Amino acid sequence: MKNRITVSWYHRILAVTVTAAVSGAIGVAQTSTPSVTAPPPGSLTNVTKKIVAKGKGFEITREELDDEVIRLKADLARLGRTIPEGQDMLIDRTVLENLIQLKMLWAKATTNELENARKVAAERIEAEKKDAGDEETFQRRLKAAGLTELQFSNRIVELTVAELVLERLLGVKVTDDDVKKFYNDNPDQFEKPESVRIAHILLLTRDPATGAELSESEKEAKLKKAQGALNRIKNGEDFGKVAKEVSEDPGTRDQGGVISNAIPKGQLASGLPEFEAVVFKLGTNEVSDVITTRLGYHIVKVLEKEPAKMVELEKVSDDIKRYLRRRQIQAGAAKLFEDLKKELEVQIVDEKLKEVKLPEVPSSGG
Repeated sequence: MKNRITVSWYHRILAVTVTAAVSGAIGVAQTSTPSVTAPPPGSLTNVTKKIVAKGKGFEITREELDDEVIRLKADLARLGRTIPEGQDMLIDRTVLENLIQLKMLWAKATTNELENARKVAAERIEAEKKDAGDEETFQRRLKAAGLTELQFSNRIVELTVAELVLERLLGVKVTDDDVKKFYNDNPDQFEKPESVRIAHILLLTRDPATGAELSESEKEAKLKKAQGALNRIKNGEDFGKVAKEVSEDPGTRDQGGVISNAIPKGQLASGLPEFEAVVFKLGTNEVSDVITTRLGYHIVKVLEKEPAKMVELEKVSDDIKRYLRRRQIQAGAAKLFEDLKKELEVQIVDEKLKEVKLPEVPSSGG
């Protein structure tokens, strides 16, 4: 939700695959078996596998690639998106490029970087558990995202190692003066927009497993159910009670539909414009009519509203530093990856995948 950049379907895929280590996206989860140091990305067990790519110290199997593609498709399905027909080979090649990049970075990782990544993963999981409030809620959130705790931890380790190696190899350095200058030069970026905290009820009009739209008769039944829930609320029933009974959002249903984080104005404008248009017109404790979006039918209650304001430097300095580091990484990553491919003698063994050309990714800009 934090990324407001509108991109093509291909670059949206890049955002959760090829550039995952650079952008900080968690992307699709790892399912590899744990070791003391956490497994290299995509590591698999035993038996002979068909190799699709290899380099010094690593191989990528067809099974490994297929697993990542399946996870990507599931991830997109959860967002109500599908891959355009006839693009399967391009998707395979895109995901393969991601795996190659991650494995090359792991091949250059130091012991200290591995240890630091494990600490980051442990701290992140503790922070997520604290935010969830209890273990049960934390596990429910993981399940809603299609992850186990081990998969989540391994993925954090994997991407943290990649980013640490990139920073070291590229000589990334950001000073406090750099942070302050960026803050002063870009005041518009630190205006905190109006935000709302809400509870919602969602009746899905897409299959949560495949992302496919339901039939018209199924949609009609869902709409009738949503209208029935709204009538119950208007007649005095507690919103949270109705949400627990009716909502199909697994991440919020058991909390009475409450979304834990505030939603800033503009965040949903591109993905769920109908939702955003209604939510910010409601007053505190006001309940919407049924809202129709690409995901389904929503009923929203506004719990709290906060006006727009400027965010203090102290509160955003870490975010700015992270952004500036990643901007430096993005500026030098392409050449670094090409150099690493030569150094590690990377080859795409699968002839069909070798023939697929990846579109050029636009520069992130200064």
